[in-house]
Amino acid sequence: MRDIDLSPLAAGLENLAFRLFRAWTAEVEKRHPPQKITILDEGLLVLDLKESLSDALRGLAEKQDPGLGFAAGFFLGYVESSLNKHWCHEYLDKQSNEYKMLLALQATNRYLMEHRGIAQEIQESFQEALQKDCNFPADGRIASTLGATEMQMEMPRLARILNVLDSNVFVCFDNAIAEKVLAVANAPCESYLLDLESFLPIETVKLLIEANRLEADDV
Repeated sequence: MRDIDLSPLAAGLENLAFRLFRAWTAEVEKRHPPQKITILDEGLLVLDLKESLSDALRGLAEKQDPGLGFAAGFFLGYVESSLNKHWCHEYLDKQSNEYKMLLALQATNRYLMEHRGIAQEIQESFQEALQKDCNFPADGRIASTLGATEMQMEMPRLARILNVLDSNVFVCFDNAIAEKVLAVANAPCESYLLDLESFLPIETVKLLIEANRLEADDV
């Protein structure tokens, strides 16, 4: 993988990363007023921007000699989309209940794998429960808590998790974890990073593209 030349941005890269993130968080908080974004290490923002810029330039290198106008549009669109998606995952998805449940399942699964005695006890209890006709409380607390509509939506998911060939509790954990991974990965992500060109002027973009075209020609 060849090196990417980001020198046209020079010392402005760090400032650009901070300005973009402030604009992104402002848009998030404007659309979702209770939402507050905090970051412990601002240096990560600079790394995020460098990676996004570099990936966009590598993507351009794979295209059949696009014109400068097309290349600049592709570059801006790529950076805007990739940064927005990455920050959505890092600072929004990780606050979701789906993500917290995923971590809880993974932590529990790791604990059981490391404590085989406890895992065996749970497996035996699990097998015993599977032999029973119904494991839901007779007083209807689950239905009254979730509501009829929620129960109808939840039952197919429970059936998929429990419908495993060897009825192994670890397989059920794996299935549940896989479902949560998909739920987090496929969570919708609104576009909160708007008008990237106002932060990264088109002339600077063209300089970046040209610098890396020259790099490619020299290889």
